[in-house]
Amino acid sequence: MSVTYAFVSQGRLFVAQDHLPPQELTSQFAGQYEDRQARQQQAHGWKDRSGLWGEFGVGSPFGAMGEQAAPRRIRFSSAALGTAPGEVSYLVDFGHMTGLFQQTLADHSERRLFHRNEFPARELTRDRHSGMLAMSVAQADGSSRIAVCEPDGRLVREVTDGDTVDEAPNWTGQGRRRIVYQAAPILRNAAGYPLGLGPYAIEEVDLDAKKLSLLHEEEDYDCLQPREDAAGALYYIRRPYRAPQTRPSLLQVAKDVGLFPYRLLRAGFAYLDFFSMRYTGEPLRTAGGPERKIPVPEDFFRISGQWIDPRKQYAQKGEVASSLVPRDWQLVQRASGGAEEVLARGVLSFDLTPAGDIVYSTGTAIRLRTAAGLDTELARQRLVERITVLAGVDPAAD
Repeated sequence: MSVTYAFVSQGRLFVAQDHLPPQELTSQFAGQYEDRQARQQQAHGWKDRSGLWGEFGVGSPFGAMGEQAAPRRIRFSSAALGTAPGEVSYLVDFGHMTGLFQQTLADHSERRLFHRNEFPARELTRDRHSGMLAMSVAQADGSSRIAVCEPDGRLVREVTDGDTVDEAPNWTGQGRRRIVYQAAPILRNAAGYPLGLGPYAIEEVDLDAKKLSLLHEEEDYDCLQPREDAAGALYYIRRPYRAPQTRPSLLQVAKDVGLFPYRLLRAGFAYLDFFSMRYTGEPLRTAGGPERKIPVPEDFFRISGQWIDPRKQYAQKGEVASSLVPRDWQLVQRASGGAEEVLARGVLSFDLTPAGDIVYSTGTAIRLRTAAGLDTELARQRLVERITVLAGVDPAAD
């Protein structure tokens, strides 16, 4: 079977078919937005060279520090099916604004469905039957809710509520308006401040019956990224639950107290050293030989409440490939009768095809597991945050 899929890696969107190399997609709207921001920066850049710092003929060091440290603001957060074959929908995060777009893969033409300020949506998914969209939307109090909208992006409305983190929605494969998703309660102290999350469970919302129900939960385990096939079998990633550390140990407190003077002096010296380099070109410290360039490690990224260190590799038994997550991140199939089977280990993200095959990522590779149990590698790709199967879509060549 030919399988086509999309995935997000480090804020970039890719589409691939079978074993062919992935092709990166870009957003025309995002590119135009970046150009406008650059022109505005050039037009108002004189402000950084005015005032006190301008008297010395230099720009503000604080502005320079901000420019150097500024992260990439525009990021693809997730992708989903388009409204027609040969199309893909996706969410783009602009920092203060989120946009929903659709692109035709044949000619890369893009259509904007909506863009909204202060609307931090992610994890987009589309129902193959009705075309409706669902997504997870973060709230100001730290919770998040599942929201749905019409196929063209109209009438966005929230369908879950509560002091929980509701994420990873996915439409069921039974042709009904039902969504399965992962939900974790927010643990708060007596003053109402969040301390962490409880274990993720799998819940379901029935849009027609307007009913929420618990499908599955496991003690001491998170159940993540649920999917349901046409036969009613449930697929999810089982991960050991890590309880939040609410109080530091006495050893940690003593260590922080003892190192406080050293850390304070080090921060002050680094601050003065920056000014010396900024205005004289010479560092305050000359001992120790030539300056060494320290490699900057890849950014950590967060998956369902846990941080992933891209520098760590976890070997997989019987495989040359490795994973960015431990082997106890298991891809589980739970039949409607309750029987369970572990299909793969060290799984970071996955999705189902209509035929029952599974496309999944270990964080270093993308693999295909057929319904017959044959497991093959499709591509080498690091830091895959989310995979979406695009059945019946052929990506066009660049």
